[in-house]
Amino acid sequence: MEALYSFVDDLDSLPGKIKQLEHAIVPILAQTTECAIFLREYTGRGFVGRFLHQATSNHSQTIEKLSATLTELKNDLNSGVHLHTAFMSSYTRDGVDKLVKSDILKVLEPARMNAAERPMCLPGTMQDRQNEIIDWLMNPSDQNQNVMWLRGAAGLGKSTLATTIAEHFRGLQRRGAFLFFDRNSPVESSPSRVICTLAYQLAEHDEGVRSAVSAAIERDPQLATAPLITQFKSLICEPLAA
Repeated sequence: MEALYSFVDDLDSLPGKIKQLEHAIVPILAQTTECAIFLREYTGRGFVGRFLHQATSNHSQTIEKLSATLTELKNDLNSGVHLHTAFMSSYTRDGVDKLVKSDILKVLEPARMNAAERPMCLPGTMQDRQNEIIDWLMNPSDQNQNVMWLRGAAGLGKSTLATTIAEHFRGLQRRGAFLFFDRNSPVESSPSRVICTLAYQLAEHDEGVRSAVSAAIERDPQLATAPLITQFKSLICEPLAA
């Protein structure tokens, strides 16, 4: 029993394991209770009582059975710990891999798209137009007509509508990327910055794109300063087609 309960010291430092190993620990506690009841009855008889009782009962078999059950439970616990350790190792490896890829993506130096000051449609306004765009986005055309051009005079609310749609899909975790431009920040709107920012946001959204973009940068660390056609092909077209 002492060997069995040695796991407690290890779990003290890893409380998160307790829930995962509950299926193994609960039977151990139940069997411990059975052992305690047996020991209480056995020791409560006194020396003479135990001597006389042993002559008419088989405590050895009971002790062997209790011991065998504890050994079996210990093996189950060890299997659970090993399984949990393997799971955590895999989880940690995936986490590290994601951090490495995210660090690689920093080479793209994406533009900072801060939408905090961008207005959105007031509740109940432009609802028909919003529904039309959302329905179009949720049902891609099979005729390669997947670009919508929203046009109109300045001040009609095109940017407001675009921000509202982008926020809608962000809430659904379905937004791949959202880029907007400011005439007061021409550098942020340069073609190279647009490609790198688009690639970065898509990579942050989708694991497959992240892996493809990271691999492309590893193959060519200077990709972010390559000719535009090379950037577009390696950072956008090929990752999306992967």
